[in-house]
Amino acid sequence: MGHVYGYTLSLDMTRRDLQGEMKKSRRSWEVGKASANSAPIGPIQTVEVVGHLDNDVIILKVNGDLRQGGDLNQSIGKTPEMISCLTSAPSGQI
Repeated sequence: MGHVYGYTLSLDMTRRDLQGEMKKSRRSWEVGKASANSAPIGPIQTVEVVGHLDNDVIILKVNGDLRQGGDLNQSIGKTPEMISCLTSAPSGQI
């Protein structure tokens, strides 16, 4: 994990209306994920400042109201596994 510079958060803001239309017509869902500004990303927090994140709680609040929260230890993919997958897959295969 010594090669990890830092961490950031991103918000997947899928257009469920468009995704639903594509599902009904048996077309690609990609259009629901490809809207302008649909994946804002926060600033990178360096490992030197925050340490390695693995058993930490992350939350999303909108105007002070909790919308979503969870513990990173519940993630399907752990950081080392994701790095291994991303660095070993042939280009275009992810």
